[in-house]
Amino acid sequence: MNTATPTAPLPPSALEAKARLERRLAPELMAAMVSRSADVSATCRRLSATAVTSADFDQLLCVQDELAMCRCLIEAVS
Repeated sequence: MNTATPTAPLPPSALEAKARLERRLAPELMAAMVSRSADVSATCRRLSATAVTSADFDQLLCVQDELAMCRCLIEAVS
């Protein structure tokens, strides 16, 4: 049997440390997501132009999902 272990809220010092880390990493994460988004967009355009089989279209759907994830992360960081 698996029982849940209750947890307490993080102390203020831990919350501030987390916020400092997020502020420091935001520009790097943004640059990485913008670069990844550009790569995924190029793949999406290529697949859109060449897809002919159901496997191609399945791959295109996966690429579109990844592009949406990149956009959500970019929005969250900005």
